[in-house]
Amino acid sequence: MRKWIYKLENKIGKVAIPNLMNFIVIGMFVVFASNLIFPDFGIWNKCYFDVERVMQGEVWRVLTFIFCPPNNSILWIVISLLFYQMIGSALENEWGTFRFNLYYFIGWLGTILAGIIIYLTAGYGIMSNTYLNMSLFLAFAVIFPNHEVRLFFVLPVKVKWLGLVDAAFFIFQFISEGWAGKAAIIAAILNFILFFGGDFINRIRDWMSYSKTRRNFKQTMNKYRW
Repeated sequence: MRKWIYKLENKIGKVAIPNLMNFIVIGMFVVFASNLIFPDFGIWNKCYFDVERVMQGEVWRVLTFIFCPPNNSILWIVISLLFYQMIGSALENEWGTFRFNLYYFIGWLGTILAGIIIYLTAGYGIMSNTYLNMSLFLAFAVIFPNHEVRLFFVLPVKVKWLGLVDAAFFIFQFISEGWAGKAAIIAAILNFILFFGGDFINRIRDWMSYSKTRRNFKQTMNKYRW
């Protein structure tokens, strides 16, 4: 864990929200159920993040967009929310409450900043929580690569393979998305790199050091061959 996280936790760790993902999942379900029961009210449309509408006074959108459900299918929403809850709880148990809060908060703030930048440069700034939540799964896949999930409730698949699919989807979406989507993806990936970039660099260094040592050992052994 990076030293700056320790220092930050010592200063403001008490304000972290325990079981944060549970609140987010419950919020998503409330928005989904409300939209289903009261379709004419259009609560879904009142929650997503839109810089222009925020500037017009709908400031709640900077928070409520994290509660927008991933889809409008009853079956899929149940599966998605249970999966989000499982990922969030596992990450919080592994990292601790503060670090999980920090990861989500930085992703949330990055998404907002990305929306503002796009609005200032392109004239629109509508963002979603899709890539923020996908970055949670990337983190989960890195920390628990051998955890198995049942794909379609039947096929056991290790999370590391699904993590690769998630990464490939990020790349595909970055190529095909508009500027707003690209900005949201960059915000999510930068958040992931901020937390895991150092670990990957250390692994690459260890691998290079191991390869160099192994190569030198072979060269030394070859000198003593008859």
